[in-house]
Amino acid sequence: MASPRHFWGAELRAQRDACGLSLHELGKLVHRDSSYLAKIERGDRNIPADLVSDCDRALNAGGTLVRLHAVVAAGDEQQVIPAPGAARHVAKQGTQVANGAPLGVSSEGQGAPIGRDEEISVPARTADGRIIFVRVSRRLFLGGLGASAAGITAPPTAQTIAAVPRMSSDDVNPLEHFVEMKRVLADNDNLFGPARVINAVHQQIEIMQHLRQSWRGEDRRRLLRVQTQYVDLLGWLYQDSGDFQNSRRWIDQSLEWAHLARDSQSTAYVLARRSHLAVNLGNPADAIDAAEAARATARPDTRIAAIAATFTGQAHALGGDADSSARSYDEAREMLNCEADHENPYGLGFNGFNEGYLDVYRARSLAVLGRFLPAAEVFQTAIEGLPEGYWRDQGVYLAWQASAYAGGREAEQAADLGLQALAIACETGSARIISELAYLDDSLAQWSGVPKVGDFRTALDDAISHQT
Repeated sequence: MASPRHFWGAELRAQRDACGLSLHELGKLVHRDSSYLAKIERGDRNIPADLVSDCDRALNAGGTLVRLHAVVAAGDEQQVIPAPGAARHVAKQGTQVANGAPLGVSSEGQGAPIGRDEEISVPARTADGRIIFVRVSRRLFLGGLGASAAGITAPPTAQTIAAVPRMSSDDVNPLEHFVEMKRVLADNDNLFGPARVINAVHQQIEIMQHLRQSWRGEDRRRLLRVQTQYVDLLGWLYQDSGDFQNSRRWIDQSLEWAHLARDSQSTAYVLARRSHLAVNLGNPADAIDAAEAARATARPDTRIAAIAATFTGQAHALGGDADSSARSYDEAREMLNCEADHENPYGLGFNGFNEGYLDVYRARSLAVLGRFLPAAEVFQTAIEGLPEGYWRDQGVYLAWQASAYAGGREAEQAADLGLQALAIACETGSARIISELAYLDDSLAQWSGVPKVGDFRTALDDAISHQT
């Protein structure tokens, strides 16, 4: 679970990134080893007071780091957000390596940053099997207390439920609750990676299954539509974890429920996600078929249709068809520019898809087609335009940009970006980042004598050995 130290480390990293400094460069300014600072940023070490003031001065933070540390110290003393000494390491590398991956289409990214402390409603099952809703602080949910109430670690106990105020049925609209909860879980995934939220998503799906037994008519169909999006999110979380078998299983389940809900937009979206997974698995024919089915199902000139066209472009690039790929991306951009689907009342996972995401996919396709340095330039624009809180996506983009530079024979630049991506992989446990860095490692092998390249390859080996 996240401790107060993790929040301070995340802020340190954000301040350092804003100044354009690497860990090595900051280490020189504050007279600390870069590996030590990396552990501080990951929340794996206690934070010395003199380091706080040194970093605040070096980064011109204006006292922000000092003030936040005071809050962190108080949180540690009160054990508001428990962290039972479990340091996070990078995820184990699976036997399959992703060839591409989603850019947060399943994560709305519309929730507030982690610092926002409003209350949210969390469903919990009592000892006698009833489902009740309880109110918990959003901050505590992300940090640990809400995790227990939502079943991330275990079903709630009577003591847990008694510790927070109950809600009557008049206090909460269950559909609104599940939409908001999905945003919170997406926040958590973006900050800390899929391992933190997979069990919570399973719990929410189980609760929705229970509610569907007693709901009827339009309410039941609407609940099924929301449940479909949760199942798709679960497929995405497994995909990011490198577990493609479970990812395919849950995406297929999501497609079945989208049909049962008689929701063409959800059906089209899940078909697009199937296309994306097929690209991950290196199967351009399946990817094209699924993407074209999504385009045929989606309403014209909607964001879903644009996503389907984007994935079609990605699939054509994987198949080596540069002209068809470029044409698909042009069509996707036109759809986004005239997109008429402004309402999304039940949290379909495509709100955050915009021209920035489209350009990232286009850059990936350029790299696949051998146009490495133009791809690297587009990745840089995408990284600079990422919204606050998309930490894991930044790591993915950095890894992709590094591979593009390696393809363009810019070894030092590639290695430097690889080190930045690796730090994020260690923070989030994202198998997706590690998979991309494994490709980068192979690409840089011919320049192993370059000091920066050697640093990257050693750091990657060390990170993987800690996990294994």
